[in-house]
Amino acid sequence: PNTFYQWILDTIDNADPSLARMLADNSQELVDFFESYGLSFDYDYMKATTNSDIPRGHQIMPTGAESVELMIGVLEDNDVDVRYLTTATSVITDDAGAVVGVNATDCDGNETAYYGTSVVLATGGFGDNQDILAEYWGEECRNLKFGGIKGSDGLMLMEAVELGADTVDMDAHHIDATLEVTHQI
Repeated sequence: PNTFYQWILDTIDNADPSLARMLADNSQELVDFFESYGLSFDYDYMKATTNSDIPRGHQIMPTGAESVELMIGVLEDNDVDVRYLTTATSVITDDAGAVVGVNATDCDGNETAYYGTSVVLATGGFGDNQDILAEYWGEECRNLKFGGIKGSDGLMLMEAVELGADTVDMDAHHIDATLEVTHQI
């Protein structure tokens, strides 16, 4: 953990030491959590990643798609209500401003409000939104080709910012290959 912590501080501008410490100290716990539900990692394949000289990249086994299927099964086995083809359109706040749910639209255009004791913001970034790319990364990035997941438009992220959420490194380019070019996918 100490090597990873120091790497975060050395390579990320304005890294928050307390967040870096939390990530470094708890990253193995996250791996252990996934393994407890049946996912596995190829530790022989663990390698350094972009801009890193320490091995921190984990290869999930068997494949990404099979791993997602396994985790969806775990959620459903634990009675988690998984909504497919449903887009969160706005957050719902109470009178004190706390987030208590989301408004959403399903694939048939039906609008529904979902409430919970906890709301997890898992927006997937903003790589599929040319305006937000230009705003944070500069006009030269407006027409980047996006190879990520449809829906990574940053709209819910921007709504969270409007509600007062803190962000870090929004102007830092975080670009990763999503396809393996050697297989011409």
